Amino acid sequence: MVAVFAKRMDQSDYHRGCSLLSTVFQSSVGRRNGIVLVAINPYRECDIYGENIFNLYRNANVRQLDPHVYGVAEEAFAYLTRHDRNQSIIISGESGAGKTVSAKYVMQYLAEACSVSLKERHCDKDVEKRVLASNPVTEAFGNAKTVRNDNSSRFGKFIKLLFSSQYSMCGATMETYLLEKSSTIYIADAPNNFRYLSKGKCLEVADVDDSLKFVETLKALRLNDDLLRQIFTILSAILHFGNVNFSSSSSDSCDISMGSDHFPIFCSLLEIDLTSLRHVLLHKTLRAGGEILNRHLDSVQAINGRDSLAKLIYSLVFSWLIDMINKCLHKNSGASNELESNLKFIGVLDIYGFEMFDKNSFEQLCINYANEMLQQQYNQHVFKLEQAEYIKEGIKWSFINFCDNQPCLDLFENRLGILDLLAQECKLSKASDVNFWSNMSSRTNDTCSKSAYFHLPRINIAPGQFIVRHFAGDVVYDVDGFIEKNVDSVNVDQVEVLRNSLFKQSLHELRRTLNATTPHYIRCIKPNDKKLPFNFCVLRTVEQLRACGVLETIRISASGFPSSGKYEFGHTKIFFRTGQVALLETARTEKLRKSAITVQKTVRGFLARKRYLRIISAVSTIQVFGKAWLCYRFDS
Repeated sequence: MVAVFAKRMDQSDYHRGCSLLSTVFQSSVGRRNGIVLVAINPYRECDIYGENIFNLYRNANVRQLDPHVYGVAEEAFAYLTRHDRNQSIIISGESGAGKTVSAKYVMQYLAEACSVSLKERHCDKDVEKRVLASNPVTEAFGNAKTVRNDNSSRFGKFIKLLFSSQYSMCGATMETYLLEKSSTIYIADAPNNFRYLSKGKCLEVADVDDSLKFVETLKALRLNDDLLRQIFTILSAILHFGNVNFSSSSSDSCDISMGSDHFPIFCSLLEIDLTSLRHVLLHKTLRAGGEILNRHLDSVQAINGRDSLAKLIYSLVFSWLIDMINKCLHKNSGASNELESNLKFIGVLDIYGFEMFDKNSFEQLCINYANEMLQQQYNQHVFKLEQAEYIKEGIKWSFINFCDNQPCLDLFENRLGILDLLAQECKLSKASDVNFWSNMSSRTNDTCSKSAYFHLPRINIAPGQFIVRHFAGDVVYDVDGFIEKNVDSVNVDQVEVLRNSLFKQSLHELRRTLNATTPHYIRCIKPNDKKLPFNFCVLRTVEQLRACGVLETIRISASGFPSSGKYEFGHTKIFFRTGQVALLETARTEKLRKSAITVQKTVRGFLARKRYLRIISAVSTIQVFGKAWLCYRFDS
């Protein structure tokens, strides 16, 4: 996302919020709301990220400048150096709102800002080059073109930029979440395979050509030609494997169609024994007592096995690539695992946005669940902790109601909730999507049936649909394919279903990490659903602002304290109205500037006087010896 930013939002009246947004946003593409930057995707390249803009925000009081992604990055870096506390920049929004591009510019700014000397600047440039080079690579392997977004992230990533004690960047780490493996095999109404397919130009985006950048960044990550050849060999094999078809030989068995060379080519590329793989694809091994039985698979089961194997191979390639990137980002950083825990970091979270399509499946459920958890973290920091602090300190405060999404998270996580029921169903030998749906919709299930966030469509033509009331709106999910997508049949005996999955655990670990940092928020907004440049839909924008809690945040910022004063004394703290700290910071900066000038002129005056006295002394000495020499000469 590239954006132009306007004046601060937190000084406006909440009751005129919607009309203010609808008028101001038509002439700009962003606002500042307290700790939240609201950025709108203009769907067009804008020249607002050059060196002159960087210099404008570097070491500046960003609250006195126009809100900008650089301003958020500068504020995070200033907090890091001033308070020596880990920071996080949480970038959220719907799919296609511009989160990934915003994250790229944040990292670019931080890599430049941490330079403090020419030597360190050279080192930082090397780290910056590797950090930024990871973006096109991860986008190529983890992004896809969807209905709403030409470059949609089908995975989440949390990048920790590591800083030394002198606050120069010395490395980075990348953690990824929930790669949407189904994009390896499925093509829906719109092309949504991973972008590595577009390298062959079968899928193109207007005015975008990143093929050269992709190859250059692979080399910047120090992946040699042999490794690149191996990667593309595996990708080519997956493409061939997807074209392998099965024909039914009887009602309960099938065989590989022999009309093409895709299967032999796949085996040749991966150096797999053709006969052994053919047996694995067409049979299922059963263990009964001490006996091992081979059962024939029908064509549908064989296709599911083929797709599961393709997804597994692709996910392994992606995981290996992330490991290689992390090794490259650590290389020459001088940060061992033991020392890394002592390093401070600024985390940049770029995670898939809230999704709602005509047909929403297992992937959308996981993505929206992750967004619910991030929204809860936002609510906790902005609303719950803030207002609890006012009450604790005895500040007179009218409690502001906000949309707490904890009940929605309970619907997912509690016993007999959505994830628990899905876990139980996946453990059954004859698991089915219909049974999973029946268990959710049963009136005996209090977790779902009595939740205000779960209900069934009023007109239900066929079993299989349910509605979850998310913070961003109601989403209708279709359970068709839930079991298959949650349990890759290639490893069904050892599957870790979602209830106890690494995905859920990693999300909770991510939330703990974010809670231990000072957060900064960037809320990315889509101005329209047609991806038209500078085309603004007021209702669509206000809907997103309300869903992500920005309007409630405006209300807290605008309300301040009930008194008309600029500050309020608590029991142990002084609370300032929004904007007052920035004024104090400006006064402090001005005082430091004047003090620095006073110190400089005093020292310079002292040095000048000392130099002057040395010169006078030297001149006197020269005069004495000169006069003595002249007297000696005349006398002689």
